[in-house]
Amino acid sequence: LDTKIILWEIAVSENLPKEELKLFFKQYISQNQAFSKEDIYRIVKQYNHACGLKFIPTSKAYEMFGASLTLTDMLFDSSKDEEIMLRTSLNGERHYAPIKGVSTDELTPEQKDYLQNTGIDMSNIYEIESL
Repeated sequence: LDTKIILWEIAVSENLPKEELKLFFKQYISQNQAFSKEDIYRIVKQYNHACGLKFIPTSKAYEMFGASLTLTDMLFDSSKDEEIMLRTSLNGERHYAPIKGVSTDELTPEQKDYLQNTGIDMSNIYEIESL
């Protein structure tokens, strides 16, 4: 995947054809379960660290935020949802629903709204790191 991302960056900067890479990323995203909500929860909530998210080119998150985003907090629709996430993260379950959150990155109002209300699809993420 790293090689394909480098090729994508070159293709974008040199205005080269990207169709084959777009197809590759579309297929990759459709099958990607590299990271779960619980993985992010452990970093952000349990270890109290910011989490760097890197996005797959052509994904919705990549189009919305660019190549990466720093997530500083996760948001939940209710306290019950957060309690459930705590339990599932402790017992090793993995869920792939979108994550809602807060970032210290400079975001437009549209980006903030998307992050807080729609959330990032986990299949859009190819790397996470504790910051």
